Amino acid sequence: MAWLAETLASNGYIVAAVNNHGNTAAEPSYQLHGFMLWWERARDISVLIYKLVADPQSGAHIDRSRIGVAGFSLGGYTALAMVGEEVHRRVGTDALKFFDRTLQREP
Repeated sequence: MAWLAETLASNGYIVAAVNNHGNTAAEPSYQLHGFMLWWERARDISVLIYKLVADPQSGAHIDRSRIGVAGFSLGGYTALAMVGEEVHRRVGTDALKFFDRTLQREP
């Protein structure tokens, strides 16, 4: 989603782009561990925001009333979870079983 980050940054927004190791287009292939604990991603982003706001250098430039979040696929889920969407872990467990079977078949 570099296109979105670059557009926002070039228009004066502060952007923190997150890649989840094992589940990012920045790496050559997906890994099973990249899909584990997906329900904790909203908390991870909350911690990131808190640290950026608390940082003496970056925090002074952040308007706390105008913080947003966006994402695609699991990142989209994370964005929804950040604004209060209910998490259903069973769906994620089923997805992990699928990815586990799929990755085990790869050469």
